[in-house]
Amino acid sequence: MSASCMRTILALDPLSGSEEAVLRLVERSWPPDTIVLVLSVVRHLPPSAAELWFDAGGDIGVVRKLRRERARESAARTAELLRTYGLAVEIMVLDGSLAKLIVDVAKRWAADLILLAPDRRKIARWMLSRITRAVLIHAPCSVELFWHKEVATP
Repeated sequence: MSASCMRTILALDPLSGSEEAVLRLVERSWPPDTIVLVLSVVRHLPPSAAELWFDAGGDIGVVRKLRRERARESAARTAELLRTYGLAVEIMVLDGSLAKLIVDVAKRWAADLILLAPDRRKIARWMLSRITRAVLIHAPCSVELFWHKEVATP
């Protein structure tokens, strides 16, 4: 890999519109030496009753294990798709605070660009979430946001 390669982080969050960022990423032309780090973060959120009791039999350790497995599977599917478009891809799955880990990884990995899809369920288009704001403020590189395209219904 050359010293001038484009290093892009695609931050996956199962609670947000990450699939929108993936679709937008593959629509673009990228320099041939681009490498994409698919970063999937397992956030420490309390489980829903269904997740805890039906999926994990009441065991919080099983919930964490299932969440990590889903995050790995999502990252692997995303990486596979990106590779079909000719991009070099690495995968990283971490546990913790989404905003903090995105910024920390961007610094350590010497990223040139972070691609994010803010949580479309909790915020209006014109308002940034706490996570998005934290990444925008602290990121050591450019950050691009992908807004989910909403379809109007009559």
